[in-house]
Amino acid sequence: MGVPQEEIAFIHSAKTKEAKEKLFEKVRNGDVRIMIGSTSKMGAGTNVQNKLIASHDLDCPWKPRDMEQRRGRMVRQGNENKKVQLFRYVTKDTFDAYLFQTLENKQRFISQIMTSKTPARNCDDIDESTLSYAEVKALCIANPHIKEKMELDIEISKLQMIKSEFMNIHYRLEDAVHVKLPQELANEISELKNIEADRKALADYPIEHDSEGHEAFSPMTVNGRTLTDRKEAGAALIKAAIQSAIGNKNNAVTIGEYKGFKLDVYTDSAGKVNLYIKGKSSVSIIMSESEGGNITKINNALNNIEDRIVRCKDRIEALKTAKAAQIIAIKAVIINKLIFFISIPPYLYELIISCYQLIVNYCQSKAIL
Repeated sequence: MGVPQEEIAFIHSAKTKEAKEKLFEKVRNGDVRIMIGSTSKMGAGTNVQNKLIASHDLDCPWKPRDMEQRRGRMVRQGNENKKVQLFRYVTKDTFDAYLFQTLENKQRFISQIMTSKTPARNCDDIDESTLSYAEVKALCIANPHIKEKMELDIEISKLQMIKSEFMNIHYRLEDAVHVKLPQELANEISELKNIEADRKALADYPIEHDSEGHEAFSPMTVNGRTLTDRKEAGAALIKAAIQSAIGNKNNAVTIGEYKGFKLDVYTDSAGKVNLYIKGKSSVSIIMSESEGGNITKINNALNNIEDRIVRCKDRIEALKTAKAAQIIAIKAVIINKLIFFISIPPYLYELIISCYQLIVNYCQSKAIL
C-alpha cells in the first residue's frame, strides 16, 4: 500500500527549465501525484492545477504573497475538481505564533492600501486574509492570558479606529458647516447683490422693438468705434475677437461695450472663443461665426437676468438647507457612536467612559450638543 515512488517528485530535482516543464506535464496528466518543493520553486509559473486536490503548507512564510502563491497553485481556473482541500500546519507553543503575527500585520497593511480600508474609514470589515492569519496565530498560543491580551488588543484597536473615524467625519462635517458652506453662501449672496445691481443698470436701456416687432439694436462700441447697425456691429465683434486671440490665449481682452456692460473675449487653449458680458456680475456666451447670432446671444443673456436672480436665490436656499442637514449629520454621527458604546464588553467600560467623556466635552465646546 501507499504511493509508488515514481508518483512522488521533488521539485528541486528538476535542475533545468526543460526538466521542470516535463515534471509539470506529468503532474497535469496525473502521472505524478505528489510534488514537494519550496514556495520560490513552486510559486509563480507553476501551472499544474489540473488534477490537484489538496495543498499542504508545512511552514509559515514571511510574505503574505507567498501564502497566496501557494494557494494559487491549486485554487485557480483549470482545476478539474469541484472542491479542493487546503491544509496549514502549526505547532503549539512554538515560533509559529510569531510568524503568523508578522504575516497578519503585513497583510493588514496591504489590505488597507489595496482596498482603501484605512483605519479612519473602517473598523469592523477586516480583510478575510487578515482574519485567517489571526485565527491560525491564536491556535498556536496555549496560554489563556496571552489569548485574553490578544482579544483586548483587538477591542482596543477597534475603539481607536472608531475614534479616528468619528473625528475624521466630524472634522469634515464641521469644516462644511463652519467654513465651506458659509463661504459658498456668502459668495452667492454677494453674487445676488451684483446681479440685482446689473438689473437696475440695465433698466436704463429699455427693450424697444422695430416696426416688424424685432428687438431694436442699441449702439455697440467695438475697439473704440460706436456702431448703430446690427450687422456691422456683429461683423466688427467677430473681427475684434479673432484679433484678440493672437498672442492672448487664456487671457481675457476687453474689446467693447454694450448697454453699459463691458465685452471681454477669452480664447481658451482649445480655440473656443468665450464672450463675457460684465457689469457688477458676469455672464458668458460662446461666440459663433454668425454676425447676427452673436448679437442675439448677447441680448438673450442680458434679458435673462430675472432667471439668473431666481436661480441665485434657489442656490442660497439650497445652501441654507445643506448647512442645517450637515448639523443634523454631525448629531447623528455622535448618537451612532454612543449607541455603539452600549455593546462594548464590561472589561472595557472604564476606557469607554473616558472616550465618551472626551467626545461629549469636545462636542459641547463646539456648541453641537
